[in-house]
Amino acid sequence: MARLALVVATLLAAGALPAQRVGEVLPGRFAVHTLAGDTLPWSDATSGTRVVNLWATWCTPCRAELPGLAALADSLSGSPISVVALALDRPAAVRRFLATLPKAPPILIEHEPLPKAWGRWALPVTIILDAEDRVLHTHFGAARWDDPAVIASVRALHAAGTGR
Repeated sequence: MARLALVVATLLAAGALPAQRVGEVLPGRFAVHTLAGDTLPWSDATSGTRVVNLWATWCTPCRAELPGLAALADSLSGSPISVVALALDRPAAVRRFLATLPKAPPILIEHEPLPKAWGRWALPVTIILDAEDRVLHTHFGAARWDDPAVIASVRALHAAGTGR
């Protein structure tokens, strides 16, 4: 895992991978599927401050962090911060995988390719966005989303991004 982080950091520093910059507004004109099969514009599917995790069923670190993301979603329940795991995968594969989990975070599925600025070139990647799709933070690789320090950091990013 440390080797992968070093490779990603080196590629980012060299400009070989696009990196979201804090304050950058990501393009939000794309559609997503719900688990029920409905297709929605991204702008209708989410709102407010969001922790958006890009993942796929074939990505082992992605799969491993989903329970932590579910715990993060539970911890933030009732707050103005939401968690969504955006699957870059086939809907059937996502549904099959989710059936094996005791609990999952809220899931959306890519309907059309995400704009390149979203960084689908490396998974998992988690982007914390404000209500206008402005980047507050980007995390590359898996994380312990259920760690109290991480939860406090997410809350602090929200507060800094909204002034509250």
